[in-house]
Amino acid sequence: IFEDPHYQARENILEVDHPRLGKIKVPGIVPKFSETPGRIRHRAPELGEHNKQVYGEELGLSEEELTNLKAKGVI
Repeated sequence: IFEDPHYQARENILEVDHPRLGKIKVPGIVPKFSETPGRIRHRAPELGEHNKQVYGEELGLSEEELTNLKAKGVI
């Protein structure tokens, strides 16, 4: 499927940069519309990548609370 000319022409398989894995192939946007075709802006986050933002900035937990939750295996 990665080499299929139709998939390539429709950009159904795209490459994105991943911080650990380098370039990886991901599904493109389907369906494609002429006026609003859509695009991939960024890759999916790693597990827990946004914990500090969500638990700290959004929920107001302190660094100490985050450290304790990590130590307990909660997050």
